[in-house]
Amino acid sequence: MPQAARDRAGTAKKTFEPVVKPLTGQIGYVAVPGFSGGDDAGRDAFARGIVERIAALAPSASAGWIVDLRGNSGGTMWPMLAGLRPLLGAGEIGGNVSAPGQPMRRWRLEQLMPNAATWPQPDLRAAKVAVLIGPRISSSGEAVAIAFSGRARTRSFGQPSDGRSTSNETIALPDGGVLLLTTAVFADRSGKLFGGRIEPDVAVPAGDGDGNSDASDPALAAAQAWLASDE
Repeated sequence: MPQAARDRAGTAKKTFEPVVKPLTGQIGYVAVPGFSGGDDAGRDAFARGIVERIAALAPSASAGWIVDLRGNSGGTMWPMLAGLRPLLGAGEIGGNVSAPGQPMRRWRLEQLMPNAATWPQPDLRAAKVAVLIGPRISSSGEAVAIAFSGRARTRSFGQPSDGRSTSNETIALPDGGVLLLTTAVFADRSGKLFGGRIEPDVAVPAGDGDGNSDASDPALAAAQAWLASDE
């Protein structure tokens, strides 16, 4: 489908506007949408906007952070990861493995989003982080969730993801279309392999995850309770 290929490469698209806001109990909340398309400047603007809003909220989020990925249907993973760099940290945050026994091709934001390292941002690598996941998370959205897997002081809440935690190679076709060929599975920073659904650490009803969640949201409530605890 040539037109679909052109659409993916064109104007940047978000499934909803990113949300960064305070919650009661000195908790910071970040909802990251699916993001696709756009040029380098557009991808940088998307990621830097999230980073700057996290930085502004950081002084009043001493209890920790909730990263809500439940409405993230995928797209281009690097801008989404770069927006969360204050929480993920620099260096290796995951990777792709093409076959059992093969070395991991490590994900490093500094290589594919080099400008992210120059943006003023707080170092929140030691903060507690609750990650909300659910069945609407797919593909690159799952990559963002996996980037938090193996991170210290991190726990996930919700329901299993869609199950497309794989890497695809784009092959150009003569008619202008593209073929997406699965070539590897995702792995977290510790080397744990995925390739299917991501299972939450704590299973609770997932909710919507579009940034409008409230106290009646079971996954959000469970995450808030954990952040307020001494665990």
